[in-house]
Amino acid sequence: MQIKVSIILPSLNVAPYIRECLDSVIGQTMQDIEIICVDAGSDDGTAEILEEYRNKDSRIKVLHSPKKSYGLQVNMGLDEAKGDYIGLVDTDDYIRDNMYEILYERAIEWRADYVKGDFEVFVHASTGERIFMPYYVTWGCSARYGRRFGKVSITDTMETPDVFLWNGIYRKGFLDENGIRFNETLGASIQDCGVRYKIALCLDRGYYINKPVYFYRRDNAGASSYSPKLIVHHLNEFRSVMDFAKEKNDLSDQQWSFLAREMAIITFRTYQDLLVWGNPDKETGEALEAIRDIVREIDSRNVLSAEYLSPNAMLEAGLFLDKKMCDGFAKTRAKAIREGLLSFLGNISSKEKVWIFGSNIEADYAYIFLKNNGCKNIAGFCEIDENRQGLKKYGLPVINSEVLIENGRYPFFLISVSDLCFEDYLSWLIKKGVKREYYQRYGGFFEQLLHPFICTNIFLKEKL
Repeated sequence: MQIKVSIILPSLNVAPYIRECLDSVIGQTMQDIEIICVDAGSDDGTAEILEEYRNKDSRIKVLHSPKKSYGLQVNMGLDEAKGDYIGLVDTDDYIRDNMYEILYERAIEWRADYVKGDFEVFVHASTGERIFMPYYVTWGCSARYGRRFGKVSITDTMETPDVFLWNGIYRKGFLDENGIRFNETLGASIQDCGVRYKIALCLDRGYYINKPVYFYRRDNAGASSYSPKLIVHHLNEFRSVMDFAKEKNDLSDQQWSFLAREMAIITFRTYQDLLVWGNPDKETGEALEAIRDIVREIDSRNVLSAEYLSPNAMLEAGLFLDKKMCDGFAKTRAKAIREGLLSFLGNISSKEKVWIFGSNIEADYAYIFLKNNGCKNIAGFCEIDENRQGLKKYGLPVINSEVLIENGRYPFFLISVSDLCFEDYLSWLIKKGVKREYYQRYGGFFEQLLHPFICTNIFLKEKL
């Protein structure tokens, strides 16, 4: 049997999630697959579950990594893989039942080095019900659906390339021919970061499809994306990328500029976020300086210039390279965001009851953010749209907004709707005589709270 896709599943102590993950992979509509599970010494029952599934499905292989390294686990899977294409699934997530059939058909049609799709972020409501939020791979970058991207266009225009690997498939011959492998540092955090840059330097044909194919869990407190050592992990990845780039010995100035700007900007943004959402690791300062040295080494070619960078990219890269300005800007920004969020949460928490005004995806963001940050006073959802009234949402009622206003007494409304609808909902409140102190807009100045990753950050309440 021809193996069309080899799917690699790295695991370490994911017993609560591994069955759902495996079931979603085994149940793929494409049957011509092999499933390579690589465990790194789990002691919570994960390894036993893998053996159980191997005994039920001959397509499953189980390997054991000699050390706890996500990169080594994936590399072991790559060495074992026999498929035309490679897929990667994090074992606390799961996938759509036709994910690999969809991606493989497009890959063959387009003769692609990779094809990637959209995904959905999910968390759980208090009722146990899952809340899904869409994530589009074209957000924040110049990628477009159904358009070919190669190493020239991707390094020229994608100032923030898509940062995920598990929502796609990659031609094994492409990875092998270019020597693209994962960095085998200990742990799991950011070890896909270096690989996506290596892919960008070598890519001939990459495509994106506007279909959600993957389900990404955001309420696993053990997820590596919450690590305070993110800058240190980035340093390890950037060193690996530099070794890879120097070995190629044929990079254009445009490609070197791409690496310099990405290393500077992703580090600068990560540092700012760490100051807001978490606590940077004590090694962060040294890692920042080491990354600056790498960026300066690249810029000895004079590639951080207007010839290759947009004004905004030049500004961010320049701020990062100046330690004093970087620290001053990042800390001032973090303080402003922290204080703003504290004020927002304090105001919401002080109300006896809060009604989320709206019931679409923006209301989901508001519900998740308040729930994750300990707000116990969410009374429910209210709507001016009659088609949505009378329903239940995460165990809470969705009621007619009219019934909340009686005899000049008003509850507190948290307006949680899209920009398109905001004026309609605000006008309704004003016409009903609701004063400003009885309503507030969710997000407002903090547009990042309308991002599925930010509103689901489960550590914010502990850090603020």
